[in-house]
Amino acid sequence: FNSTGRRRAVCEYAENGKPLTEVTFRVDPKDVYVRITVIDEKGYPANTNAYFTDELFDWYNIMKKRNIPIYICNPSKHAEKIFKITGLYNLMPKIV
Repeated sequence: FNSTGRRRAVCEYAENGKPLTEVTFRVDPKDVYVRITVIDEKGYPANTNAYFTDELFDWYNIMKKRNIPIYICNPSKHAEKIFKITGLYNLMPKIV
């Protein structure tokens, strides 16, 4: 699920017995922050840090205007799991 720092949260659930491999969430500029939580089949959660939306939008727009590619570097094993499940690697490839 996606927490936003205000009274809006978005949840997606896998169908019984099927893995959830990709989810897309709309980030509203009014959201204070975005934090993604993934819960595995055993009930163990993995959380990202909170990313403040004003900084994310500013940073993303600057990079996009300059045609600078965006990559993910050295994610923790929990963040790696979240990035794979959410499909974030499709937008920002991992640097090995």
